[in-house]
Amino acid sequence: MYTDIFNWAEKELKFDKGKIKNMKDIMLNQKYSEYKALEKMGCTQEQIVQAYKDVGMLDVFNGSTSSLNLLKRIPMNVMVEKKIIVHVKSKGKAEVLLVNPKLKLEIEDMITEEYRITDKLSFLAILEKDFESWVKDNISYIKSDQMNNLVETLKEESAEDEIIEEEEEADENTVIGLTENIIKNGVNLKASDIHIQPEENTVRIRYRIDGALKYHGEINEKSVYKKIVNRIKVMAKMDSNNTRTPQSGKIRLKSKDEVIDIRVSISPKVNGENVVMRILTSENSQIRTLEELGMTPDLIEKLRRMADKTSGIIIVSGPTGSGKSSTLAALTSEINTPEKKISTIENPVEYRIDGVVQAEINEAQGLTFANTLREELRQDPDVILIGEIRDKETAQIAMEASDTGHLILTTLHTGDAVSSLDRLVRLGIDRYLVADNIIGVIGQNLIRKLCPLCKKEHLVTNKDIITFRMDENMLGSKVYKPVGCDHCNKIGYLGRTIVLEILEMTPDMKEAVHREVSKAEIEEMAIKNGMVKKINFAVDLVKQGITSVEEVYKLYGGVTDEKSND
Repeated sequence: MYTDIFNWAEKELKFDKGKIKNMKDIMLNQKYSEYKALEKMGCTQEQIVQAYKDVGMLDVFNGSTSSLNLLKRIPMNVMVEKKIIVHVKSKGKAEVLLVNPKLKLEIEDMITEEYRITDKLSFLAILEKDFESWVKDNISYIKSDQMNNLVETLKEESAEDEIIEEEEEADENTVIGLTENIIKNGVNLKASDIHIQPEENTVRIRYRIDGALKYHGEINEKSVYKKIVNRIKVMAKMDSNNTRTPQSGKIRLKSKDEVIDIRVSISPKVNGENVVMRILTSENSQIRTLEELGMTPDLIEKLRRMADKTSGIIIVSGPTGSGKSSTLAALTSEINTPEKKISTIENPVEYRIDGVVQAEINEAQGLTFANTLREELRQDPDVILIGEIRDKETAQIAMEASDTGHLILTTLHTGDAVSSLDRLVRLGIDRYLVADNIIGVIGQNLIRKLCPLCKKEHLVTNKDIITFRMDENMLGSKVYKPVGCDHCNKIGYLGRTIVLEILEMTPDMKEAVHREVSKAEIEEMAIKNGMVKKINFAVDLVKQGITSVEEVYKLYGGVTDEKSND
């Protein structure tokens, strides 16, 4: 085989015959392998793999690694360490992709002897760049595999009959390492939340990234999971003996670069305690401007006009996770001047704002939104931010504060701007108070943005019109679809932007609320007065190539530009 290798080097790489003869003599004396021989001759890894193919030793893999069905009996972190990919070709047959062809026999022994794989094996070489691309595509699963190794270590330690001090220390260190691994992975993936969810026979770990939950791995030992939950309770200063009632707490992690605050909620469920951790890094707790949130100049001007008033109530509405706190923080920063005293009542404080007096409620100690708001009114504020109106008492005090010359900024959990007016009435607030005190309502959602580096142009087809309930006049128009690349971690989307509508209470709308007209009539009146509905805002984002048709459909059940139906 050496002769074939040297002939290949002479023919393909144009190596000098004299140089090859000298190298050949040295290598035969040193008993180098074919791989080592080529390496000593200065060949790159791509050239070596090509040599193996050309002389009939090993073909080169030229397919896509993204669709490979991995052989799960071999841990992914082992594949990374050995630079191999082992995947199932068909029943009873597996294929091994090798970065280092010289390791073929060693890898074959490992697979058959150490992992007891009886499938018929075939081997191909794979270029290192293709292997590295596969690693990037599967990095979260590889980390999950490493986490499972920690679980196995902990399981073995827990199974020991004799417990001595050193073993207890090792056990504790493994729990700490595993818990830190779960949290660090969430931070590295820029997740907003970590979910540790117990099921009947396993525990699922998921991360919420750009609003969508992504599966990360499982813990198959409930004893290990319980130790992790106890560790989190200790970190969050909770009662580790309490497993029957919900608990909330905070964790603060410090590194050289930043401080990470984590809000922890642990709640007992049928299969065990469910853990949700909200991650607040310096990056995601940085206050952004209204422009940076994605608001258009005309909407920003409308908001500034509303916030310039000295009394009244401005509401930001939307479902959980729709960015309401970010909008309130941006709006508060806009009006934060030395001439105004601004106080906030929050649960918890997510954004720290210089020059603003901020307070957190603590219902366990009797500090509710309502009684904290009453106390705050004695502190001579000009503006009060109330994190959320949940009940009639808080809503009533907010109305009274507005009546006595205070500007109130707050949030409600409603689906759109108009529904917020109805929600206040259903809480028990008189219609005349709603009509007289509300300045305006911002209804909003967050929508994923297409990755700017890999999004692909697409012309709307008839099938799209039917599937996504699109306006027929969008047929043939240019939109963009997600693809996935290294920049966006193969997701196709990167970050989120705001979708919003702003209802401004005009005199005719105040009169309509007094008259108890229907929600549909109030919405129609708001549109005539200049409100652009969220669906219209979202369709504009599609036309600008910022988001996709699919994302708008998920949010609103259709892609209909209602302006086109006028």
